[in-house]
Amino acid sequence: MRKVRIVLPIGLVVILLSLWAGTQLAAIATGGGATNAVTKAPAQRALAPVTTAHKVAKKNYLETDIASISVPAFTFTPVGDPITANCPGTSGTCTFEMVQNQQYCYGASGTIYYIAVAVDGGFLAQSPYSGQFASESCDTTAWTYQATGISLGNHSVQFYAYTSAAATVVDYSFVVRVYHP
Repeated sequence: MRKVRIVLPIGLVVILLSLWAGTQLAAIATGGGATNAVTKAPAQRALAPVTTAHKVAKKNYLETDIASISVPAFTFTPVGDPITANCPGTSGTCTFEMVQNQQYCYGASGTIYYIAVAVDGGFLAQSPYSGQFASESCDTTAWTYQATGISLGNHSVQFYAYTSAAATVVDYSFVVRVYHP
């Protein structure tokens, strides 16, 4: 029993330091420096292009925040602000690659959670079953989506959380990459 009392606080400290370090790295990546990201408003900035094996992203958008977003049971709840992503050019279409990472906490054991994304109000059919809370109180999930045939111009990308029982999204990070041939 004494071992549990010692290991549990140490484990909690390690988890909290890991979350803090990740937030600091995200702040640095978005040009915010190493300031305390908890006090910063959610950021939406264009990043340098990312090269893939087949294409180069024309634009990258990032939003990240430490939040306390209540997710009622059986409700698609918006997480963060919508990201306005632009498909540039004078002809053709774009591909959007959307990556999200959310940490859920405070759900009851057995609670099922999902992550989802909508482009211009339409949910992508790729919204996965993401996981189920065990006896611990937090879990992190990530997913990558792809939408092709996106027309030229501005488009709204909104990320969502969904659970089978009330829970909380405590932090998140989203990336939208725009590819245009």
